[in-house]
Amino acid sequence: MDYIHFNVKQSLLEQVPDYHSAAFLLHPFVQMPTGWENNKIRTNPYAHVYPSDEEILALGKPVSWEQVRIACGFGSLKDVSIALATNSLVEKYQRRDLVDKLSNAYPTDFFWPMEDRVSVFLCEGVLKNFSSNGSRSFYFSEPVDDTAGHINIETCSLATIPELAPAEIMLADDSLQSVFLSQYDLCFTVFLSKEQDIRKLIANFKWEAIVCEAETKSYWFMEEEE
Repeated sequence: MDYIHFNVKQSLLEQVPDYHSAAFLLHPFVQMPTGWENNKIRTNPYAHVYPSDEEILALGKPVSWEQVRIACGFGSLKDVSIALATNSLVEKYQRRDLVDKLSNAYPTDFFWPMEDRVSVFLCEGVLKNFSSNGSRSFYFSEPVDDTAGHINIETCSLATIPELAPAEIMLADDSLQSVFLSQYDLCFTVFLSKEQDIRKLIANFKWEAIVCEAETKSYWFMEEEE
């Protein structure tokens, strides 16, 4: 099984008939300790600083989209997603007003979710899910460098998964019961499952997610697609 590029105009579940359920796992925002950003050494004073996966795991705290929605006064999680994705959207769908609200809602040491790659905050749950499906290893496939391989779960650190690919990636257990796909320029991971209902599983892992209905498209946050 290789990485899947979804058609944004078609229902997501229609494109993966072997899977009964799907959800978008929202990548948490990152709150670092007060003063963390000011203490970072920059070769360029204007350079953007983002914590490494190791720093996030050691010092960072996840902030949910719902918390951000409330802080920004947004009407829905769709507004959060549009704000995060505005720079990659065509002009008629861009919402600079939402971006400004999001940028001004939090002080320093607050970072937007990781795009392209699976958030390091999700990795522990991903590995536990694979293990619960009876897998001792997992398969990955990434389209940028066109590489694939198997990784032993017991020897895999939480920071390993984001390092497997420069951008989007697909992860799957040995039996293909569960599949996770990050997407280019997007701050959520697609979760595909052969379970009929994944709401309980999502709750058990404390993932913040948008569960797909039969008609949900991969750009769930857009009212319409081109």
